[in-house]
Amino acid sequence: MEQCRRWLCEDGCRPGLGAGHQPGEPDECIGGPRKPGDPGRVHRGQPAHWERDGLPAGLSINTSTGAVSGTPTVVAVYTPVISAKDVTGADHSLKFTWTIKAAVTGAIKGEHGKCLDDHGGSTTNGNKVDIWDCNKTTSQKWTFSGGALSVLGKCLDDSSHGGSGAKLVIWSCNGRTAQVWTHRSNGEYVLTLNGLCLTDPGGSSVNGTQVLVRPCKDFADQQWTLP
Repeated sequence: MEQCRRWLCEDGCRPGLGAGHQPGEPDECIGGPRKPGDPGRVHRGQPAHWERDGLPAGLSINTSTGAVSGTPTVVAVYTPVISAKDVTGADHSLKFTWTIKAAVTGAIKGEHGKCLDDHGGSTTNGNKVDIWDCNKTTSQKWTFSGGALSVLGKCLDDSSHGGSGAKLVIWSCNGRTAQVWTHRSNGEYVLTLNGLCLTDPGGSSVNGTQVLVRPCKDFADQQWTLP
């Protein structure tokens, strides 16, 4: 296993390279150990040159580190190929599929038909996010894109990192895990930071009730629409 981890393998290891991952060393062996010099391998410790073919429009690759960055600009299904070659001539490549979907924008409704709301339409960092009667104002016009839920240019954020019961606010968008959400088919929004769910505490119907995160239970007070 230790030998296998020393090189990116073509068929002997699972490479740590693919959609949503930064290129790196393999995750685990799926075959026997490989030896330095085997064809189709990149040797760990040797500087590598990274290339890409077919990345989504708006994305680029750092040819020294292999990190992919940018913001996709065209909705489509892509099948990019990422490759690396070291100074010995050893190389490795991987092809995968990336689906870029359009951002969705609109009201997010929860239990009792109440809308997720940026209280008072403020853009001040730390302003609370609550529930309110749906009113079609900009403080209830959310965009869900790249895992971020944003309103008025600010993102829904667990700024306290306080675990279960932490109250949610808006904050300048920064792409960190306290701002990255996954929307499940049952309506739950799950926070990447801690796996907790966006919750209207106690299934409240009172305007101004601040939303928070709690363990996901598939309860009605954790079920929300997409924008």
